[in-house]
Amino acid sequence: MSSPCAQPAAALRAQTCIAPDRMAHLARDVSEHVRGGFPGTYIHFDGAAPGQLSFSVRTRFARATLVAFALDITRSPDGFTSLQSSVHHRVSGAGGALGLELYRRYARELASTLARFDPLSTALILDRGHTA
Repeated sequence: MSSPCAQPAAALRAQTCIAPDRMAHLARDVSEHVRGGFPGTYIHFDGAAPGQLSFSVRTRFARATLVAFALDITRSPDGFTSLQSSVHHRVSGAGGALGLELYRRYARELASTLARFDPLSTALILDRGHTA
């Protein structure tokens, strides 16, 4: 059973000097790095549209989607690149909680990667705790 998230359980907001195209590559690389970190789940790259990357957290064997999230990447008039991501779909129960945990790890790793490539970047990770 799925439920939309009125208020996201976890979200990422960031700003950097990294160009949007380069940022998209870094975000995809982070998903590949985090992908194998959990034994029963993985992050799947679902595709891209201008200014947005789509991902899902899936179970390894059934490939069922536990959590879906998008990363919006925009260039502001002041030259900075803004990133916004939040979970827009998740299943209820233990599967959804496991999917959220992997999303949280992705958000932390992406924020860390931003700091490594652009020490003046800012990142805010919103986490409403472990909700099922």
